[in-house]
Amino acid sequence: MPKVSKVGKFRKTAAAAAASMEVDMKETKRKEQDESMDTSDDKNKTRPRRKVERSKSFTQIMQQQSKKSHNIKEKETTSTTNDEVSEGTDKSAAATKDNKDNTTALSRGQRRRLAKREQYLKRERMILSSLKLKEEDQQKKRIDGLDALKQALMETVREKPVSTDKPPADKPEQSAITTNKAKRNIVASELHHMGLVLQHPAFQENPFAALQLHLKNTLQSQGEEQAKQGEAKIQQRDAAKVQRKQQRKERLKETNSKKKHHSKFKATRSRSSKR
Repeated sequence: MPKVSKVGKFRKTAAAAAASMEVDMKETKRKEQDESMDTSDDKNKTRPRRKVERSKSFTQIMQQQSKKSHNIKEKETTSTTNDEVSEGTDKSAAATKDNKDNTTALSRGQRRRLAKREQYLKRERMILSSLKLKEEDQQKKRIDGLDALKQALMETVREKPVSTDKPPADKPEQSAITTNKAKRNIVASELHHMGLVLQHPAFQENPFAALQLHLKNTLQSQGEEQAKQGEAKIQQRDAAKVQRKQQRKERLKETNSKKKHHSKFKATRSRSSKR
């Protein structure tokens, strides 16, 4: 059966309602004509009755029309729900048919290829998951190692040397006296040295230049020591490079000699086999 749209159904119901209205109107007109055919004497007697009957017939017609319209609306709602359900079932059936057609349309070779591809993808996933687990384990090991080092360092810092001999009670007071004496001696020597610097004529003439000369003289020895250390490091590096080159040459000589010996051995074996 061909499907009918919702608009077509609504039009059909409207046409049916209009036809029923026309029929009712025709019936009322016929009744009025029949009543008008009565005698003139009866007209004067039955005018109020006719008016009542006309009003009753009009109210009955309106009630019938309202009932019909209500029934038509109910039919439309039921038909729309049925159509929606049928459309949903049709769509699901069409989808299942399409899937079946796709599966059945594939050849054996295509099915095998799909199966192989699925197996390959599964293997890739397994490999990637295993690699991720390995990386996580390595990171955990590194973190654990760092934590262990941290704990060891903290333990060494917390640990203090335990002395078996008990110090005397007067010792801290004597050490405090000696340290105070040392501080006083250092302050006195520095003040004496500062006074000599201030009394120096070079400082009085140009204090900035005098400070520069003092720094150069004091730092010159340190610069010379650093230069000597740098030269020694350069010499050590050069010597290490020379040693590496010599070791490489010796290795090449050994490999070449082994190759020559091996080739000679092969030649002698071939000659003996020919004889």
